Amino acid sequence: MSAPSARERRPGEPLAWGSRTDVRPTRTAERPCMRLLAFREIRKGTLIGYARIRLPIGMTIVDVAIIAGKNGIFAALPTKAQFDRDGRQHRDANGKSAYAKILEWRDRVLGRRFSEVVVSLVRAVHPAALDGDAR
Repeated sequence: MSAPSARERRPGEPLAWGSRTDVRPTRTAERPCMRLLAFREIRKGTLIGYARIRLPIGMTIVDVAIIAGKNGIFAALPTKAQFDRDGRQHRDANGKSAYAKILEWRDRVLGRRFSEVVVSLVRAVHPAALDGDAR
């Protein structure tokens, strides 16, 4: 079977062909799970600490922030500080340090699910770190 040409593909369709049923496990029990590799508790404002997470695809995300917000505890992907030309950290309109995304989820549903799983992993291993922080 030959690869489809650009004309044969619909816009947005990946350039791939053939069956991939052998790649994905069919039962949920066979699927690898996200793992908590480490957690560092650092109490600073609404920040509770940082988690190191291993995704099922093998990628490790370092410094996933665990934050106590007004709607409860959530996990946020790492960010990086923004600096001006003189090397000073950029400030937003409120005078707070500005940060830029370095990773982002395709949609809010994925981001929310990631956050829920990370918080549950931290809670399972370090319950005392999250007690009383559901603001």
